[in-house]
Formats: sequence, structure tokens, C-alpha cells
Amino acid sequence: MDDTRKTNQTETASDGSSNRKPDELPRKYFELKEWDKLYAFLLDFETFDALYKKNKDELGEYWRALQNENKEKYSPAKYLDLDNNGTDRETIARYYTIGFFVSTALADYVLTLEFYLKALAIAEKVFGLEHIATALFYNNIGLVYGAMGDNETALEYFQKNLAVCEKVRGFEHPDTAEAYDNIGMIYSGIGNNETALEFFQKDLAICEKVLGKDHPNTVQVSQRIADLRKLMGTT
Repeated sequence: MDDTRKTNQTETASDGSSNRKPDELPRKYFELKEWDKLYAFLLDFETFDALYKKNKDELGEYWRALQNENKEKYSPAKYLDLDNNGTDRETIARYYTIGFFVSTALADYVLTLEFYLKALAIAEKVFGLEHIATALFYNNIGLVYGAMGDNETALEYFQKNLAVCEKVRGFEHPDTAEAYDNIGMIYSGIGNNETALEFFQKDLAICEKVLGKDHPNTVQVSQRIADLRKLMGTT
């Protein structure tokens, strides 16, 4: 067991909080600004999962407070060292959840990539390169690179995702439509409007057939095509 978590258990008992409910302890540490205790308490996957499922906003509040106090000392990156190089599906899911949390609650895209890339490496071994679970990480990693402004790398991962979706899901599945859309967004972002339009039209064709013309996804991509054609002067 990690020494940090051992300390957490000892201190919890010694400070008279052992009869507190688990979800009361982080609030107590937070209010008292006992950052070491809060950090140690949160560095437990079961605790993280419980708080994440109960109240993501509260968990984000704790982590943002820790980061504001000392970003290097109180980093979620510690989670990457606690799993003893796990290689199972539980580890994949754990890294995905924490990575998603780090992205949405802390907007730390560099650290998010660390979690997603580590999960991807395991997923490729556990599921293989042509599995939809692996494709999920290709897609999400592409989204993170896109948010960071690295369109070239984002496109690389989106294309990997598309290849799997077309092969596993087929050419008339919402996942495939989303893959077309993400690639279209990248091309649109770099000013390659003609190629972007091609991918948006593929996206629209699937959405209209599978989801219907009134579905929000269909309406959204229809508007995207209209805006792009107006920009290109082809309306």
C-alpha cells in the first residue's frame, strides 16, 4: 500500500474522525485548510470514485483548492503511480474517469493526455487495435489535442478512430458520423473548407438516415454545412 494512503488512515483515526462518514472527511479537511490530509484522503481510488459519483462539482472544488495551494505538490498525477502498472479493464476505466475529470474540472489538458495515453496503451493490449473501446481513446485524445491547438496530432487520432468505426460500426452508425464530424471540424479550423465540407456531408447523410432530419445532431451538422457554404460563397 502507498505510504500516503497509510498516513491518511492513521491520521483519520488519530484526529477523532473515524466515526465520520467518508464523505464528511474531505469537507472537514477542506474547511480547516488541512491540505496534506485532504490530498492524502483523495488519493484513494475508492474515495475518488465515491465522490465522483456523488458530486463531481464538490470533488472539483477540493482539487481546485489543492491546485491553488500548491499545484506541483498536490497533483492528480500521483494517481498514475498508485496502480502498480495495472493492465486490466478496471485500470483502463479508472484512468479514463480520472483523465476526464482532470480535463473538465481542472482544464489541465497536458495531464489529461497522460491519463488517456496510459489508458490507450493498456486498451491496445487488452482489446486490440480494432476495438471500439480503443477507438474511444483515439477520439478523446484527438479532442484533447484539438483543445490544445495541435490540429495535426488531433487529426492523426481522429483518423485512427474513424478507421475503427468504419470497420467495426459500419458506415451508417452515429459513432462513424461523429468521427466524420470531428475530422471535418479540424479541416474547417485550419481553413481547408472543401475537405471539411466533404466530411460534414458524410456526417449529415448518416444523421438523416439513422437519427432523422429533426434530431439535434442532424440539425447541428446541417447548420454547420450552411455556415461553411456561406463562408465559401457557394450558397
